[in-house]
Amino acid sequence: MPGIIAALTDALGRRVSDLIGSLGGVRPAPAPPARFREGPAAIARPRRGPAHARVGLGIGYPGAQMRGLDRILELQGLDTAIDRLEHRREQLEAGEELSSLRKEMEEADARLGELRLASDSISSESTRLEHEIASMSDKLHAEEKRMYDGSIANARELEALQHEIASLKERRSRAEDELLEQMVRKEDVEARAAQAQTEAEAARARVEEVGGDAVRELDQISADLAAKRSERGSLVPAFDEELLELYDDLREQKHGVGAAAIVDGVCQACHEKLSAVELERLKRTEGVKRCEYCRRIVVLV
Repeated sequence: MPGIIAALTDALGRRVSDLIGSLGGVRPAPAPPARFREGPAAIARPRRGPAHARVGLGIGYPGAQMRGLDRILELQGLDTAIDRLEHRREQLEAGEELSSLRKEMEEADARLGELRLASDSISSESTRLEHEIASMSDKLHAEEKRMYDGSIANARELEALQHEIASLKERRSRAEDELLEQMVRKEDVEARAAQAQTEAEAARARVEEVGGDAVRELDQISADLAAKRSERGSLVPAFDEELLELYDDLREQKHGVGAAAIVDGVCQACHEKLSAVELERLKRTEGVKRCEYCRRIVVLV
């Protein structure tokens, strides 16, 4: 009997709709599909997994206590240590520090090379001047001997010889002054070259030291990473899956920091000071506590 009544009611409803449509010239619009009945907001609303469904109760509001909340900072400390070790390993494997030291060594070698070239150039110029001075001295000695040995009787020729001797003495004096300047320059350049050699040797020793240290440090980092990851693996089972999922999501979004302490009312992740009202509310919260500014998981300490 109930089935017959339902069928009659449905048929009567369709008949009434047809009559209304024929009288008004317009047929009523069909009912929208169920997925549109809640409006556009219902369509855009993303599906949340079980983690977000449960943890949503604890975003700084009263909710169920979750397993692992009391050790979330311990987990964050391990993850931070692992991140730092991995970053340092990448630096060593890329050779950034060693590359920088090699560059310093090459620059020191280049400075030393330039100073040595300058010293060689000064030595060559000094040698040339010494030969020139010696040659002029020999010639001057010969001309003076001619002037005084009585072999020149012509007054004009004697006068020309006197001018030649005076010119030789002047040129030799200038050459001697230049030689003295070159000697002073050489002394300065050699002192700078000695300093540059000391710096180049120190840079080279540093490159060799760091090269060996890098290998030893990489070995130590590998051992430390293995220990930290093992410790993390032992700690993870102490957490609810939903809490761990939220924490990992936050770490991915927040530059590796998903949880932080609240110290003296200040979030240690974003360094914002929470109001007294917010702090009081967080103290009363039983579920997951979240910073009102950066939305990280927070622990009151």
